[in-house]
Amino acid sequence: LQRRGVQDLAQSIAVAESLIEFRKSDPRSKSPKNGGSDEGEKERFSKDRETGGSSDQGHKAGGDQPKPKLACFLCDGPHRANECPKKGRLTALIQEDDQRREEAKMGSIQFLNAVKAKVHVPKNAFEGTMSVETIIGGQTIKALVDTGATNNFISKDMANRLCLRAYRGSGYIKAVNSKAKPLIGIAKDVGMKIGHWDGLVSLSIIPLDDYDLVLGMEFMEQVKAIPIPHANSLCILEEGKTCMVPCTMSNKGTKKLSAIHLDK
Repeated sequence: LQRRGVQDLAQSIAVAESLIEFRKSDPRSKSPKNGGSDEGEKERFSKDRETGGSSDQGHKAGGDQPKPKLACFLCDGPHRANECPKKGRLTALIQEDDQRREEAKMGSIQFLNAVKAKVHVPKNAFEGTMSVETIIGGQTIKALVDTGATNNFISKDMANRLCLRAYRGSGYIKAVNSKAKPLIGIAKDVGMKIGHWDGLVSLSIIPLDDYDLVLGMEFMEQVKAIPIPHANSLCILEEGKTCMVPCTMSNKGTKKLSAIHLDK
């Protein structure tokens, strides 16, 4: 097929039908010129018994049968498929079918884009900050889920209460509309449990007022967490520890802007 340059299905079928199968005859079926031996006679006799007649009669009967007429599988005409004048129509049908399938896929995508769902939104869904309960050293601490914070932060008082071992850290803490303050220290490999998730995190010790613990982008990237304010939940996608953690939306009646980052 490669030698004849076949490019589509119709041509490959036509070329396959035009191929002639050559079959090598079995030399054992032929009798020797010297009249044959007893084994050759026995073999021919057994074949005659299976076919119900002599081998000569079988050859004559097979020769009297009419040869099958040529029939094109495309149009049933008296010619070969590679000579069929309607061969081009089959290729056009195949291309048209592929085009219809592609149009069906595009249509389904457009239909999905056109779907609009009405979702009931709670009244207090976005009126406050999102917090989640964490367990550190056997104590339950409410942590602020803040995507505006670059690192994980814990207040100095809470770090002393939990007896965390702090290492000296170099850097400054900068909040919105405030002066940069030096970092007190860093507590590494602190065991934390949130819902069904548990692991080790690093906490930067800084002076905090409203919350004792802030989970920032460092935690989000570590555990592949996605906050979902609409559902009041935090989705953790870390491999082997996937879970949904319920959150609480706190509303203290004041507007807050949180953007804490650590400058090293």
